[in-house]
Amino acid sequence: MSMPDLIKIVSGFAPVLGSLLGGPIGGGVGALIASLFGGSKDDPADLVRRIQADPDAAVKLKKLEYDHLEELKNIQADREKTQADDRKDARARELELAKMGMQDKMPHIIAFMIIGAVIGVVMAQLIPGVNTSNSALLGQISGMLTREIIQICAYYFGGDSQGDK
Repeated sequence: MSMPDLIKIVSGFAPVLGSLLGGPIGGGVGALIASLFGGSKDDPADLVRRIQADPDAAVKLKKLEYDHLEELKNIQADREKTQADDRKDARARELELAKMGMQDKMPHIIAFMIIGAVIGVVMAQLIPGVNTSNSALLGQISGMLTREIIQICAYYFGGDSQGDK
């Protein structure tokens, strides 16, 4: 049981709470949930067990969400607006440079470096005789780099908050 399990369980009863639990204010939301069930926000496995063991969990989580719904929706809306503004600013910067007849090559360089790193990590995993004790580390690095490729695609081809879910 981990944080994704906690998010899934909470989202089943209180979707707004669940969506915020995995975000930047997740610690605060986790503390609210932990205080409700007598656990610790730093131990998601314990919280999952406590929620599953509590027959009134659904009612408690719904009430918590309802009591804080307006505040939670404002936080969620601010988060989505910030993300949209960030994407808009990045694209506006590119357009402004293009109007001046300039082009910043750094985003292209970074994109190619990350793609090259992914190819390198994948190749390292496929080479026979690679020390298997490093395979977990290579897998983790591969996952992080793959997330960066998603960000690169979102930058160049557009993206929305659905990719974060």
